Amino acid sequence: MKKIQGYSNSIVVLHWLIVIAVFILIGTGWYMVELEKGTPAVAQYYNLHKSIGLIALALVVLLINFRLRNQPPGLPDSLPAWEIKAAKTGHYVLYIFLIVVPLSGYIESNFAKWGIHFFVYHLPSWGPENKTLYTIFNRIHIYSSNIFAGLIALHFLAALKHMIKRNKVVYRMLPSSIRPEE
Repeated sequence: MKKIQGYSNSIVVLHWLIVIAVFILIGTGWYMVELEKGTPAVAQYYNLHKSIGLIALALVVLLINFRLRNQPPGLPDSLPAWEIKAAKTGHYVLYIFLIVVPLSGYIESNFAKWGIHFFVYHLPSWGPENKTLYTIFNRIHIYSSNIFAGLIALHFLAALKHMIKRNKVVYRMLPSSIRPEE
């Protein structure tokens, strides 16, 4: 018997690294906005959030590069046409948010007086302090990240549905060494 066809190990690793980064970003994002402003903890969490956000953005660029050069594995023939269309549309929408959320955060930070500290290194801002532009990109970042969190929940529920139905869709995102045989 042969193993179930899935994504390349490179895509699988990038996917799971991005998942970890996004969960850390959502957690720190929701936590840091509740902290008392002007405290050292706020600066630490914001800088950690920005640093991980830049790493996540770089991973997303790599993932998209891989995806553009490699055809994804086929979906099982047992899936109805509407599910295949929904899966493809859902993935495109997730990719859009994987770009919009960190990019809007990066842009907003370049128009803020605090700038970006990538862990211990201060990155020079390429924009002047501008409260109007900061506010625009901050709102884009906040609203898109909350919508993204909802889309992630839907993505997880879809994966859970496929696990319950045992239709082999979820196995595509496992490393090839642990993928079951057909």
